[in-house]
Amino acid sequence: MAYAARATDNAAIMLAQRIDLGPVSLFAAPGWRFFPGDQQIVCRSDTRVGGMKMSLALVNRVPPPRSNAESKSLAWAFAPPLNKDEPPIHDVHTWADRRLVGAVTYVSRQDYVRLYYIHEDTSLIPMWYACKLDRRGDHHCEREISACDMMVASIQIRSELAPPQQLPVLVTLAPVAGVGVGSP
Repeated sequence: MAYAARATDNAAIMLAQRIDLGPVSLFAAPGWRFFPGDQQIVCRSDTRVGGMKMSLALVNRVPPPRSNAESKSLAWAFAPPLNKDEPPIHDVHTWADRRLVGAVTYVSRQDYVRLYYIHEDTSLIPMWYACKLDRRGDHHCEREISACDMMVASIQIRSELAPPQQLPVLVTLAPVAGVGVGSP
């Protein structure tokens, strides 16, 4: 039985097709639908147990990756919050050349969440899959998470295709004594 499940999963991966979603392209798992917006892409499976969101707000907006902790912190600002009394269930990351890829699995309120993040050059793409915590053991949930893992692993960032964004207005800092115009 386990062998048949693996064969089915491999067939699903082989049926995946690369789709372009503006600044990102990925291999879409069969049965998944994508709803792109200006700053976010919503992804849902036919089984509708959970869903995934991708934020495009940090495409061409951040410095290149310096540390996992910094990139994860930026990504977490977009995702559902971690329950304060519960540590993450799973926390991994890896570097491939200058590309950082990470994932954190945790509980947020009554939801089971897997936060993914890809940080490459000046783009950081936070993504998260979420479903109700009581559905976590469901076979469909397991398949959705596997599909998300595969889709995230296939992501290519194409920063040149990001929609033009207005840069935030820079706040003028108050001068520090002894520093500024006319200082040695």
